[in-house]
Amino acid sequence: MTAPDDARLTDLWREHDSLLARQQPFGFLDISPELLAVKEEIALALASPCRLCARQCGVDRPARERGWCGVGWPGRIGEEHIHFGELEELIPTHSVFFSGCTMGCVYCRKQELINEPGAGMPFEPEAFAATVQARIRQGARSLKLLGGTPEPQLPAVFQLLRSLPERLPVALETTMYIPPEVVRLYEGAIDLLICNVRYGQETCAVRLSHAPGYVRLSRRALEQAAGRFRLSLRHLVLPGHIDCCTAGVARTLQELLPDAPLMLLTQYTPFGAAMRDPVLGRHLADADRDKALAVAGANKDLVELWPID
Repeated sequence: MTAPDDARLTDLWREHDSLLARQQPFGFLDISPELLAVKEEIALALASPCRLCARQCGVDRPARERGWCGVGWPGRIGEEHIHFGELEELIPTHSVFFSGCTMGCVYCRKQELINEPGAGMPFEPEAFAATVQARIRQGARSLKLLGGTPEPQLPAVFQLLRSLPERLPVALETTMYIPPEVVRLYEGAIDLLICNVRYGQETCAVRLSHAPGYVRLSRRALEQAAGRFRLSLRHLVLPGHIDCCTAGVARTLQELLPDAPLMLLTQYTPFGAAMRDPVLGRHLADADRDKALAVAGANKDLVELWPID
């Protein structure tokens, strides 16, 4: 598979923006196959050199070079199943967890997806479309793409969407550690963009997720997404990081998206290296939940605790 060159990419973006302006799709339920095909070709171009996440590592992914995320070509699916722990309108949802991630959160409950990006089944889009159809027959009402994080897999994600014979709402869950081009690609193709905004302080992002520039880059992505998507804003409450990160995230979201509710995820349980950390190595206590709600509520109008799993 050969990625388009820069001249072709410029033409593709021009075609993309023209189709998007003319068709104004609200998501996968009404996007045209023509626009999906253009998005797939752009995603392929952004994979060589790779610019699909905020790291911009520049490896040649179609040539099977591996960057920071470690995701190969094709990528892999760590697990997939029907899931009920989501917004009521989405459930039952077919959750697809991609292997590999562009962040390295020490507390991630899916450590195997980060540490073993080669684990799981190969992500062959046309073949996997049959699995999606089978899950629809089993009762799935939506498709949720997450991980890890889906960004390294975007060329194949758009190929999968083009291969599906039946349309259903698509939710995509991301850390927002993404460049502007990826936000543009999501526009018009995703019915719900789930934004897991992790940090309000750069030092925390580096120490806990090896993600330099996270606060600045995620803010830029959120600014770009405002008004262009249906968003679900979420923040995982971490022990010891309520004053720095929960408060900081709430302030940013109040400034950028004052009318969108913030869901505080309160199901934190230590995993991996976090189990040995004196602060992160404990479950979230009731007092932590109360403090998170008070701190976030002082900085954002619409806040709710949500023990989603």
